[in-house]
Amino acid sequence: MTNQHQRMFELTQALTGVGLHVLGEREQREAFCRRFYLHPAQSALKPERLQRLSESTDENRILLLRDPIGLCFFLFRAGSIPAAMGPFFQHAVSEETAEMLQRQLGLRSKVLLTYSGQFPVIAKEDALYALQMLLKACGERTGRLLISVEADAEETEERRRKERNSDSPLLRRRYDLERLMMESVAQGLESEAVTYYRQLCRDAAHPKPGEDILQAEKTGAVIARTTVRIAADRQGLPAAIGDRITRKHGEALASITEPDKVRHSVEALIREFCKEIRVQRDHGYSEPVMQAVSHLEQIYGDPKLSIGELSKILGVSADRLSRQFHRETGVTLSAYLRRMRMERAAGLLLATELSVQEIGRRVGIPDATYFAKQFREIYGETPQRYRNRKSRFCGADADDGKAAAQFS
Repeated sequence: MTNQHQRMFELTQALTGVGLHVLGEREQREAFCRRFYLHPAQSALKPERLQRLSESTDENRILLLRDPIGLCFFLFRAGSIPAAMGPFFQHAVSEETAEMLQRQLGLRSKVLLTYSGQFPVIAKEDALYALQMLLKACGERTGRLLISVEADAEETEERRRKERNSDSPLLRRRYDLERLMMESVAQGLESEAVTYYRQLCRDAAHPKPGEDILQAEKTGAVIARTTVRIAADRQGLPAAIGDRITRKHGEALASITEPDKVRHSVEALIREFCKEIRVQRDHGYSEPVMQAVSHLEQIYGDPKLSIGELSKILGVSADRLSRQFHRETGVTLSAYLRRMRMERAAGLLLATELSVQEIGRRVGIPDATYFAKQFREIYGETPQRYRNRKSRFCGADADDGKAAAQFS
């Protein structure tokens, strides 16, 4: 490796806090593995596996390794020499996550928190940007394909092959149900996917005596979430949307204290993934537009929401996002947001007894007069008149105010 590479390694490490390591020699790979290895589940931190992975990189590819603990690092080529950037965590390890992983892996209490505390926390996008800038400064190709690899994928697949070859009818049924659930998710068929998930839950082994039932349910939920996410990824759902749904479910799961509610959270996750897949399939939106629609559904209630703020979240210019959104949906971003807010408001008018002003506030329009004007432009009457008229005829079957209008 050249002196320029070495200087840029040192500078990048100083700026990001993320280590950079040369892995060209066996001794260097062994030292890297010894330094960061904690548990046998970290198969990428075994010298032989690390060598195979390093040899699979070239000037056109960067590998992102993530092990079962959540530890990440990039493998890439600096010139012709294999190197690593990391390890790092994408998110701080919470006490609850640490406790769950420690139980799964048989680690002593607090070991994982101590271990994770020695690594920087940085989003993979930020780390990758720093790596690309390093390569650019060294005069190397920067537009390299990023390939994400679950570090225990080989071992997991081997274990699954052995299980599939088992004569157990229950195992065969479980894999059939998993396959059917994944196929349903990929097609956006939420009712079918939820039905298969419920069948999987009924077939699940009962907790052993003394086992923490809540923790067992949460572990099962994490497995189900991963399975659903894989199905969505294979279908081509943009990673940003998958990340958002997964992160939201993880946060909800962490706050659940009753076992019965864990499965309900997974069903909600399945429905959300199916809905996003249907949107993508039915409209063929590009990734930026898909992300815009997805974010609008989450933050439409923010009165300060603007095209400028949305474009910052998505990392694109406001002009580009506006043009692309209008070209693909046939409406402007502001019109789409206005329609979404009014449809949500219509649902609240019929499903709740909230005041008109409170409903306006909840959909991001705290000015009652302006809210009434906007509502009348969409529905042709005031919010109160709409509520009175619809309530008389619809009763208990009131409109549920589901999300934004579908534009053909």
